[in-house]
Amino acid sequence: MNFEWKQTTEQDLEQFNNWGKKDLKIQKFVDGKNLGNKILEMVENIGYDSGVFRVRSVYDNDVLVGVCVVIINKATKKSRNTLTLYNIVVNPELQNKGYGCAMMFDIVKNCEQIFGFKPRVIKSYVDKDNVASNKMHVNAGFELDKKLNKKLKKGKNIHYEKTLN
Repeated sequence: MNFEWKQTTEQDLEQFNNWGKKDLKIQKFVDGKNLGNKILEMVENIGYDSGVFRVRSVYDNDVLVGVCVVIINKATKKSRNTLTLYNIVVNPELQNKGYGCAMMFDIVKNCEQIFGFKPRVIKSYVDKDNVASNKMHVNAGFELDKKLNKKLKKGKNIHYEKTLN
Protein backbone atom coordinates (compact mmCIF):
# COMPACT_ATOMS: atom_id res chain seq x y z
CA MET A 1 0.00 0.00 0.00
CA ASN A 2 1.34 3.35 -1.02
CA PHE A 3 -0.07 5.76 1.54
CA GLU A 4 -0.08 9.51 1.27
CA TRP A 5 -0.98 11.31 4.50
CA LYS A 6 -2.64 14.68 3.91
CA GLN A 7 -4.19 17.52 5.83
CA THR A 8 -7.90 16.76 6.17
CA THR A 9 -10.11 18.85 3.87
CA GLU A 10 -13.79 19.76 3.81
CA GLN A 11 -14.26 17.21 0.99
CA ASP A 12 -12.73 14.52 3.19
CA LEU A 13 -15.15 15.42 5.98
CA GLU A 14 -18.09 15.03 3.57
CA GLN A 15 -16.86 11.54 2.65
CA PHE A 16 -16.48 10.66 6.34
CA ASN A 17 -20.12 11.67 6.86
CA ASN A 18 -21.14 9.20 4.14
CA TRP A 19 -19.06 6.46 5.79
CA GLY A 20 -20.97 6.95 9.03
CA LYS A 21 -24.21 6.22 7.19
CA LYS A 22 -22.85 2.85 5.98
CA ASP A 23 -21.04 1.46 9.01
CA LEU A 24 -22.51 0.62 12.42
CA LYS A 25 -19.14 0.87 14.21
CA ILE A 26 -18.69 4.39 12.90
CA GLN A 27 -22.28 5.23 13.85
CA LYS A 28 -21.57 4.00 17.38
CA PHE A 29 -18.49 6.23 17.60
CA VAL A 30 -20.19 9.36 16.31
CA ASP A 31 -23.20 8.87 18.58
CA GLY A 32 -25.86 10.19 16.22
CA LYS A 33 -23.63 12.77 14.56
CA ASN A 34 -21.83 12.69 11.23
CA LEU A 35 -18.22 11.51 11.46
CA GLY A 36 -16.89 14.65 9.80
CA ASN A 37 -18.90 16.81 12.19
CA LYS A 38 -17.71 14.75 15.17
CA ILE A 39 -14.08 15.29 14.13
CA LEU A 40 -14.72 19.01 13.62
CA GLU A 41 -16.39 19.17 17.03
CA MET A 42 -13.31 17.62 18.64
CA VAL A 43 -10.87 20.08 17.08
CA GLU A 44 -12.86 23.23 16.24
CA ASN A 45 -11.90 25.16 19.36
CA ILE A 46 -8.19 24.51 18.99
CA GLY A 47 -7.76 24.04 15.22
CA TYR A 48 -6.65 21.13 13.07
CA ASP A 49 -2.97 21.47 13.84
CA SER A 50 -2.95 22.92 17.29
CA GLY A 51 -0.50 21.77 19.88
CA VAL A 52 -2.92 19.05 20.96
CA PHE A 53 -4.90 17.49 18.06
CA ARG A 54 -3.68 16.46 14.63
CA VAL A 55 -6.06 15.13 11.98
CA ARG A 56 -4.77 13.42 8.85
CA SER A 57 -6.53 11.83 5.91
CA VAL A 58 -4.94 8.79 4.31
CA TYR A 59 -4.96 8.16 0.60
CA ASP A 60 -3.85 5.16 -1.44
CA ASN A 61 -3.54 5.99 -5.14
CA ASP A 62 -5.93 8.97 -4.82
CA VAL A 63 -8.57 6.90 -2.97
CA LEU A 64 -9.50 8.13 0.51
CA VAL A 65 -8.72 5.15 2.72
CA GLY A 66 -9.16 6.55 6.19
CA VAL A 67 -8.65 9.22 8.77
CA CYS A 68 -6.53 9.34 11.89
CA VAL A 69 -6.96 11.69 14.83
CA VAL A 70 -4.18 11.90 17.41
CA ILE A 71 -3.59 13.81 20.61
CA ILE A 72 -0.06 15.05 21.22
CA ASN A 73 1.25 15.40 24.76
CA LYS A 74 4.66 17.03 24.74
CA ALA A 75 7.15 16.46 27.54
CA THR A 76 5.78 17.21 30.96
CA LYS A 77 6.28 15.44 34.23
CA LYS A 78 3.32 13.15 33.50
CA SER A 79 3.09 12.72 29.71
CA ARG A 80 6.68 11.89 28.59
CA ASN A 81 6.28 12.84 24.90
CA THR A 82 3.22 10.76 24.21
CA LEU A 83 1.10 10.48 21.09
CA THR A 84 -2.36 9.07 21.75
CA LEU A 85 -4.22 7.48 18.86
CA TYR A 86 -7.67 8.91 19.36
CA ASN A 87 -9.20 7.37 16.25
CA ILE A 88 -8.26 5.39 13.19
CA VAL A 89 -11.25 5.06 10.89
CA VAL A 90 -11.14 3.06 7.65
CA ASN A 91 -13.48 3.56 4.70
CA PRO A 92 -16.22 0.91 5.18
CA GLU A 93 -15.74 -0.29 1.59
CA LEU A 94 -12.08 -1.04 2.35
CA GLN A 95 -12.41 -2.62 5.79
CA ASN A 96 -11.04 -6.12 6.42
CA LYS A 97 -8.46 -5.69 3.65
CA GLY A 98 -5.48 -4.76 5.83
CA TYR A 99 -5.72 -0.98 5.51
CA GLY A 100 -6.12 -0.36 9.25
CA CYS A 101 -3.08 -2.49 10.05
CA ALA A 102 -1.06 -0.83 7.30
CA MET A 103 -2.03 2.60 8.64
CA MET A 104 -1.01 1.56 12.15
CA PHE A 105 2.39 0.25 11.01
CA ASP A 106 2.94 3.44 9.00
CA ILE A 107 2.13 5.60 12.02
CA VAL A 108 4.58 3.67 14.21
CA LYS A 109 7.32 3.83 11.57
CA ASN A 110 6.76 7.38 10.25
CA CYS A 111 5.04 9.24 13.08
CA GLU A 112 7.31 12.30 12.88
CA GLN A 113 6.76 12.73 9.14
CA ILE A 114 2.98 12.21 9.40
CA PHE A 115 2.18 14.30 12.47
CA GLY A 116 5.24 16.53 12.90
CA PHE A 117 5.96 15.05 16.32
CA LYS A 118 8.37 12.37 17.48
CA PRO A 119 6.85 10.61 20.47
CA ARG A 120 8.62 8.38 22.92
CA VAL A 121 5.38 6.48 23.59
CA ILE A 122 2.26 5.83 21.52
CA LYS A 123 -0.89 5.07 23.51
CA SER A 124 -4.26 3.89 22.31
CA TYR A 125 -7.63 3.15 23.84
CA VAL A 126 -9.73 0.51 22.08
CA ASP A 127 -13.28 -0.67 22.66
CA LYS A 128 -12.84 -4.14 24.16
CA ASP A 129 -15.53 -5.48 21.80
CA ASN A 130 -13.68 -4.28 18.68
CA VAL A 131 -11.86 -7.52 17.85
CA ALA A 132 -10.22 -6.24 14.65
CA SER A 133 -8.79 -3.14 16.33
CA ASN A 134 -7.46 -5.12 19.29
CA LYS A 135 -5.78 -7.59 16.92
CA MET A 136 -4.34 -4.70 14.90
CA HIS A 137 -2.70 -3.22 18.00
CA VAL A 138 -1.17 -6.52 19.06
CA ASN A 139 0.14 -7.15 15.52
CA ALA A 140 1.75 -3.69 15.50
CA GLY A 141 3.66 -4.51 18.69
CA PHE A 142 1.50 -2.67 21.22
CA GLU A 143 1.32 -4.10 24.72
CA LEU A 144 -1.45 -3.87 27.26
CA ASP A 145 -1.00 -1.03 29.71
CA LYS A 146 -1.59 -3.37 32.66
CA LYS A 147 -1.36 -0.66 35.30
CA LEU A 148 -3.98 1.54 33.62
CA ASN A 149 -6.21 -1.40 32.67
CA LYS A 150 -6.21 -2.58 36.28
CA LYS A 151 -7.01 0.92 37.53
CA LEU A 152 -9.88 1.28 35.03
CA LYS A 153 -10.97 -2.38 35.05
CA LYS A 154 -14.69 -1.67 34.80
CA GLY A 155 -14.38 0.51 31.70
CA LYS A 156 -15.31 -0.46 28.16
CA ASN A 157 -11.86 0.26 26.73
CA ILE A 158 -8.62 -1.68 26.62
CA HIS A 159 -5.51 0.47 26.96
CA TYR A 160 -2.44 -0.20 24.83
CA GLU A 161 1.01 1.33 24.73
CA LYS A 162 4.09 1.08 22.53
CA THR A 163 7.47 2.56 23.44
CA LEU A 164 9.49 3.70 20.43
CA ASN A 165 13.26 3.68 20.06
